[in-house]
Amino acid sequence: MRSLGFHPRDAVLTGTAIPERFDCDLVTANTFSVLGVPPLYGRTPTVEDVQPDLPRVVVLSYKVFERNFGKDPSVVGRTILLDEQAATVIGYHATTFCGFLRTFGAGESAYTLCEPADEVLRAHHNGDTAPLPVLACR
Repeated sequence: MRSLGFHPRDAVLTGTAIPERFDCDLVTANTFSVLGVPPLYGRTPTVEDVQPDLPRVVVLSYKVFERNFGKDPSVVGRTILLDEQAATVIGYHATTFCGFLRTFGAGESAYTLCEPADEVLRAHHNGDTAPLPVLACR
């Protein structure tokens, strides 16, 4: 059995023409491999990305990629600001991946990397009352 964890949250993207708030879930490194969702371009996170001295990485939904970056694939490798914290874009998903449907609608999301013993649990135990979702797949 394989499992993954994610913590639902939102973030504000700044440094673009218009700041925008959208879902920006914290996910474990194996989330996309467990779900069987490859990126349309770039890559998805790996456990090597979870290092305290490395910048945060982010995978964009196609809608965020299209609306905020004009479908320019050179955004992969670029550093963006999410809640005024730097994050390196490592990929974006196809239009067929709708993510974890939550607040802002299908596919309007980004995914930042964490590990459940680290940021997900800290976020959950620091007064956040949202449930801590853990999915399991056989």
